[in-house]
Amino acid sequence: VPDTDRYASGSGACVGSYTRRMRTATELADGLIETMRVHDAAMAMRQGDLTHPERWPLRRVDDVEAYRQELLGLAAEAAELMGSNIPGAERVLADAVAYGGRAKAVLLDTAVELMGINAAVGDVQRTLTFLPRHVLPTADHGERYLTRLSGFPAFVEAWCERLEQAAAAGLVPNQLAVTNQIAQIDRAIDTGCSVLLSPQKAPATFDDAAAASWRSEVDRLADDMDDALRRLRSTLVERTLPVARPDDRPGLCHLDGGEETYRHFLWAHTSLDITPDEVHRAGLAVLERLEDEYRAVAGPQLGTDDVTEIYRRLRDDTSLRYRSAEQLVADATSALSRAWEEAPRWFERLPTATCTAHPIDQGALAFYSPPSPDGAKQGEFFFNTADPSMWATYQLEAVTFHESIPGHHLQLALASELDDVHPLLETYLAPAYCEGWGLYTERLAEEMGLYSSDHDRIGILSADSMRACRLVVDTGLHAFGWSRAEAIDFVAANSPLDTVLIAGEVDRYIGMPGQACSYMMGRLAIDEIRADAERALGERFDIRRFHDVVLGSGSIPLEALRGVVAAWTADVESA
Repeated sequence: VPDTDRYASGSGACVGSYTRRMRTATELADGLIETMRVHDAAMAMRQGDLTHPERWPLRRVDDVEAYRQELLGLAAEAAELMGSNIPGAERVLADAVAYGGRAKAVLLDTAVELMGINAAVGDVQRTLTFLPRHVLPTADHGERYLTRLSGFPAFVEAWCERLEQAAAAGLVPNQLAVTNQIAQIDRAIDTGCSVLLSPQKAPATFDDAAAASWRSEVDRLADDMDDALRRLRSTLVERTLPVARPDDRPGLCHLDGGEETYRHFLWAHTSLDITPDEVHRAGLAVLERLEDEYRAVAGPQLGTDDVTEIYRRLRDDTSLRYRSAEQLVADATSALSRAWEEAPRWFERLPTATCTAHPIDQGALAFYSPPSPDGAKQGEFFFNTADPSMWATYQLEAVTFHESIPGHHLQLALASELDDVHPLLETYLAPAYCEGWGLYTERLAEEMGLYSSDHDRIGILSADSMRACRLVVDTGLHAFGWSRAEAIDFVAANSPLDTVLIAGEVDRYIGMPGQACSYMMGRLAIDEIRADAERALGERFDIRRFHDVVLGSGSIPLEALRGVVAAWTADVESA
């Protein structure tokens, strides 16, 4: 991360501890896990970690700053350890702690005031999506889950206080983000939290009477949650919306210090010291290459080699849209099954945890949830079927492979099962590694012969278009001052994405600066790492072994991954 006083070091007991005894990389990684479990319990629960099911994310300024200092202190110790003579695996783990601690600290900036207020990716949406889906294995988990529900009003109250302070300081989202968030809260209130929480099952250890009593308490607490949502709504309407930025100035560059903050966010999400201009140009280069592929793959099917016409047809032809949720479910399940059957020919090691496809009726278009550490929860691929026409018929297979197999399920489930991978690296520590792998596997699935037809192969190009546009648009919004309309127009002119989907995507980029760049920047890095290994090893290059090396260290920064693969390549060359 570019040096600034704010992210250069930390304070507290953990910072000074290495003057007495330098802790090992394992101890530091254990410490980073524990502080994230305590202070970011919502993220831990989304990843299946139920250590603290009673906690909500931090909202008070002093609490957030204390968390920041803990993160920076651990990162400083890890950086110090990397300067000593430690073995390769320990160095990789220390590198991950140094990166992870500082990246988490960077992303605390504006997390409450800006990124939390977003109907697509913000805290309300995540709560409504994930809260009812937790598996509570014991009575203790059930009781602490009730504690969490009872703490929702206090969580919202602290959040509202921060939003009021932010409104006074001008640290506010764009107007549409706020109005969309208000509309989402209205829908939740109209439905009622008791209904939203109804999928939650009582702990398996409860008998029927205890389960009914527990469920009754959930319903009672849901009424208080409704009232808290009304409090949040009032704050947004009365304090945030009147001073929200116009939609022609949605980017960070329009805030004091925003350009520097955005550069830090790019580093935190990609693990690369790269400028917005470099990211922008990388996206334009990928888009230029894709035009030839569209002509070769989609052109013959559509009877034209005009790229603009290809985009228009793929976007507007209603015959290329799904019409039923049942067909979506069937096609996703079939693609996942084919991928699992083919995987042994491309991977030496496979996870024992299964992955199943689950339709949902709200939230993001698609996402993956990894298995829980205790095995109670398996890997899950979620895809939104509320409006089947949101899905192009050529789109589903690429998304399925990305989110499940050979994508995130192989990546994250396998990492959780490897004895020599620290638990810190089993999760979403390095976004560019995780999302880069997911995007890499969309192309890998083509090598594996998984796509049903040339029509489904268009999904590869469509996905690449979106991820390349992200590089251009994310930087355009947050570094170069683009308006929301300019961002939407650019994606529409350079991809076949549906116009409704484009608007939602752009709003996501506005709400999570830099995150969208992790996909293509990660994919480009993995492509380059593989090409280097293939050139070095020639006929000795083994794709199954390469994949095991890439997945064998868990979620690590991209330059650390480059070093791991380079070490493997050198070992093969010297054998």
